[in-house]
Amino acid sequence: MTRAPSPLPVRAWVRYGASPVQVEGFTSTWTSRAVEVVWRTPTGDTHRAWVWRPAVRPRQLNSDEKLGVYSPLR
Repeated sequence: MTRAPSPLPVRAWVRYGASPVQVEGFTSTWTSRAVEVVWRTPTGDTHRAWVWRPAVRPRQLNSDEKLGVYSPLR
């Protein structure tokens, strides 16, 4: 298992029941096969899930994240 010293921004496919949804979140923990993704829902709830590694891609921080206004890890 690998742990990053600080969270990395990612875009990931997760499942809500039978529906796949792409979310913008962060990771700081992964293995060779899976990545733990943490994201905030539109209602402000923080969710966390392990997903297969191919379902996750790096992304750039958005403007709110760059300003420190938003982080699902708070």
